Amino acid sequence: YRLTLGTSEEVLARNVVVAAGVEHFAHVASPLSGLPPALCTHSSQHADLAAFSGQRVIVVGGGQSALESAALLHENGASVQLVAREPQLAWNGEPLPPDRPLRQRIVEPESGLGSGWTTWFYSTKPDLFRHLPPATRVHRARTALGPAGACWLRSRVAGQFPVLTGQAVRWAAPRGGGVVLGLASADGTSRELAADHVIAATGFRADLRRLPFLDDQLRSALRTVAGTAWVGAGYESSVPGLFFIGPAVAPTFGPVMRFVYGTAHAAQVTAGQLAARASGRKPVLSAAGR
Repeated sequence: YRLTLGTSEEVLARNVVVAAGVEHFAHVASPLSGLPPALCTHSSQHADLAAFSGQRVIVVGGGQSALESAALLHENGASVQLVAREPQLAWNGEPLPPDRPLRQRIVEPESGLGSGWTTWFYSTKPDLFRHLPPATRVHRARTALGPAGACWLRSRVAGQFPVLTGQAVRWAAPRGGGVVLGLASADGTSRELAADHVIAATGFRADLRRLPFLDDQLRSALRTVAGTAWVGAGYESSVPGLFFIGPAVAPTFGPVMRFVYGTAHAAQVTAGQLAARASGRKPVLSAAGR
């Protein structure tokens, strides 16, 4: 493989691991996607929300990035309103104490992504998840462990600023140097919200077509699953020597790949594959999760 760096330097490699994270996968749904960048940005574009001090800002979304962005905007002097599609906000509970009685630990095991047997499976057995039927894997990768806020954030949101739940954004338009959103609730009522800026905390959607550094010929040679890279047990794609880890393989290894917690399994397995090749040994894949 020939890799061209941002410095124009070229590097040759027998193996390449694509660990691009979510940077290229920011998702802004219609109608917000039709707004100009000066009026609407994705939450991932902001490192310092103090720039919005004194401005009216609408945050759209109900997950951690939406809730934390809204809290930080409020704490930095912005007039913020949160708009969420779900009927109510979801909050993760406090971590369960490790010294619980054995029976409780069996009934509701704790894992890196939360508690319960299903979450434990997602957290610790990505190697088994990949054996589920393809349609099941794709669906669960997208929907499991859905939008929710961390327990430590709740007090910084509740009662601090307006939170409008059960609201769908039907239209969005520039107006008077700012932006206006048309909202509709499940009971059919509608309303308008005006602001200086909208932050879309509307998540990420992995799609190989959005990775600009992949050569078109190489991309077309890749086998895909719901727009993401098909990979085998060792994270190697259908093109030998090209590996993918992270959100780009969530439909194969499960929702844990959307979280930092999933990097342990990906790093261990991929590094083992590459080390074995370098030494001339046959790679051995462990059946263990994290």
